Amino acid sequence: MGKGSKRRARPIRGMIAGTLGGLAASWAMSAFQKQWAARVGAPEANGAPATHKAADRVSVALRGKRVAPRDKKAAAEAVHYATGAAMGAGYGFVNEITPRFSRGFGTGFGTLTTALIDQYLVPKMGLAKSAKNYSAKTHLYGWASHLIFGAALEGTRRLLGGRRAARKASA
Repeated sequence: MGKGSKRRARPIRGMIAGTLGGLAASWAMSAFQKQWAARVGAPEANGAPATHKAADRVSVALRGKRVAPRDKKAAAEAVHYATGAAMGAGYGFVNEITPRFSRGFGTGFGTLTTALIDQYLVPKMGLAKSAKNYSAKTHLYGWASHLIFGAALEGTRRLLGGRRAARKASA
């Protein structure tokens, strides 16, 4: 491809790169949260984590019973990674069609996920209390975690050859 030529969008490839990026970003987010807890302290808890509650809901819907206590941590991790993979798939798809969506190296998307998931959907689904019930430190923790998620997602997507990475390499 020569300079100035446009490459056709490949939304399926974008979804695949995004899915893998979402998995990597979920891991990076978890690693960041462990470091935050070790250095700053764990954010306050208002009941069981949302991922535990979501895992129970999925288990009840699929099997008719809640997750066994011994399986709670693994089930919650599965919810975390499945959510990250799904968000990554959508992100990769949209970036193939609208590359400017990745401006800010994924941090805008990270901020969007904080607002959409943590602040709106999780409370709306009854998986956590309303955002107003949490401290500024907890909100900062959530936002910082999702900034890491967004940047790791975009970095992985680019490494796997998403549209923007291919366009820069051909210029």
